[in-house]
Amino acid sequence: MESFTVRRGMQRAAGISLLASSLLFSAASQATSINFDFTADVGRAPGEVFLHEEELNVPGTAALMTRDYEFNFAGTQPLTVATNIGLGAAATWSSTGVKKLGVRANAEAYMSAYDVLHPPPPRNGVIEVTTKVHIDAVITIDAAGVADGENVSFNLLDPAVHGSLDAPASFTHGTGTASIQGLFALIEFSTDFFGNRELGASKAKSFEVSATTGDNPHRDFSEGSVQALEPVGPGVTPPLTGDPNPDFTVQNGREYLVILEFYARASLLPVPTTTGAPSQHVFSSSSFDGTLHWGGFGGFTDANGQPLLDVQVLDESGVDWATRSSSFPVPLPPAFGLLLGACGVLGLRRRAA
Repeated sequence: MESFTVRRGMQRAAGISLLASSLLFSAASQATSINFDFTADVGRAPGEVFLHEEELNVPGTAALMTRDYEFNFAGTQPLTVATNIGLGAAATWSSTGVKKLGVRANAEAYMSAYDVLHPPPPRNGVIEVTTKVHIDAVITIDAAGVADGENVSFNLLDPAVHGSLDAPASFTHGTGTASIQGLFALIEFSTDFFGNRELGASKAKSFEVSATTGDNPHRDFSEGSVQALEPVGPGVTPPLTGDPNPDFTVQNGREYLVILEFYARASLLPVPTTTGAPSQHVFSSSSFDGTLHWGGFGGFTDANGQPLLDVQVLDESGVDWATRSSSFPVPLPPAFGLLLGACGVLGLRRRAA
């Protein structure tokens, strides 16, 4: 998993280990934080950066926020012209019950293969784009009938999500990848004399689903666990299976920092050739626009493994992370769907009569 930023005044930490024991964040900023990052690069070799766009820590919005970039270049091969980049992000994490987000990253260009006898500078013409949604909050575990400091265990429930990935279909003129990555982290902390919160041990779940030229370049994906989204369609490797044991064990009444991040990434790069083929349209896209609905936590048990039925996991904005989003789609049972269809037909017949 790529590195990520914990924003409450902290530094960037490599990987999901977080190096948490050495980091501090201030108690002054306590509300749920939602931020977006947008980055786009064309040709990232030293001295060959033809385009670099970067917006970090943009305050998140419920409405889809988009960034569109165009780039035209007609220099040394590989010729990359009419590059169009589209990025988008949206997130709602509200005490009213709606907890959903979405990201997308699209890159398209007319790209030439390069002459194997006269290769271009490293990374010349390479296109890489990324959109990231970052949410963090301080939560408190409140299990009825459990004393403060006693252990409570729970697991992540599957979100409702669907989206698509597209990479160039062949290696003729260009290749590429499209991917969706996600991370959920739960981090212990303590408060020092000055009110700063010092981070301690952490545990995280992550996943990645991707499409690559020559290896199922188009993928649709749907519901799966936060550990591994489940791609659907022919020729797809089954997803990782989750640990049957509870994912997280916490202390009742204690505060924890939670981090939720999702990335959409798309890339394009030229390929070698000996034929001097002309430029051709190539496209890479990763997307699930606003279609990830939080599934919440479940399987709460006490230190003796007994089920807990009354548990709240509130953050400092009043959002209950234990419950799934009120926007969570509820599929109709097949029999109920047939019944509604029959009622509709009867209604039409009655009107006709």
